[in-house]
Amino acid sequence: SSLHAVKILTTTRLLSLQSCSSMCRFSHTTTTSLPKRAFNVVRAVHRLEKLAESTRRQVNGAPTSLRIATLNLQYLASFPEDRDAGVQKLKEALGGDCPPDVVCVQEGLSGTDVLRDVGYELAVCAGARGVAQSVREMVYHDDAALKTCRQDLQDDLLCNQLYIRRGSNWVVEDVGVEQISSDLHLAGGGGRVSGTLAVRSMSWLKLCKVGVSGPAAFVMCTHISGGRFEDQYFVQQLAEERYQQTKQCNDFFHLRRPGAQASDVGILVGDFNAT
Repeated sequence: SSLHAVKILTTTRLLSLQSCSSMCRFSHTTTTSLPKRAFNVVRAVHRLEKLAESTRRQVNGAPTSLRIATLNLQYLASFPEDRDAGVQKLKEALGGDCPPDVVCVQEGLSGTDVLRDVGYELAVCAGARGVAQSVREMVYHDDAALKTCRQDLQDDLLCNQLYIRRGSNWVVEDVGVEQISSDLHLAGGGGRVSGTLAVRSMSWLKLCKVGVSGPAAFVMCTHISGGRFEDQYFVQQLAEERYQQTKQCNDFFHLRRPGAQASDVGILVGDFNAT
């Protein structure tokens, strides 16, 4: 299906993809700030609507819905040292009467799973697929940035990850990871970092609703270039790079997604470094 519009909701850093045959609309969003700048949680309840009549379904008399949260863990820099306290904060952010079916994580650490304790299973990790770099590399070896990360975690891979809630009535049919960044060289000078642009990825999973023949939902999680170090290159090089990264995500859904059907829905969420 062809892309008709791309809407960026800058207040929540969520991207809505609208196509001629399917549309994902945000019906509700909330933002939760945890103490000590632990991380920001943006919960988006996505209703699959305006689908072709042949793919409309009712489940227990209610519209089919898919609930997604996007969560930047900031390489656990502000995560409570007390594991139980951290679990409690996650329960507060991800619990309630309508918990997310999927949690999209940016800046998670390969090999460190803090969501397992609150009922989520890791479905795909960019680090496990070899499309990630260490915390040290992602902050361009900056000493001040590394001081915010535990020393024993500084060489762990910084990853985009997708989790599925245990007991969700959405099932994972397929997963994958794509590199979306180029090998752009940052020239440095004037106190700016230099070297090859840090690797950026898009992790995705394909979901189908239990007991419903369609549509399939492709949930894509990304963290595009930008932020403290890379924004210094915005005018010179980064603006085009950021455009190409979002285009890579878009092209995956429209050109490369496996088992494509016209009724499929594409949902892209994450940290777009929009500030």
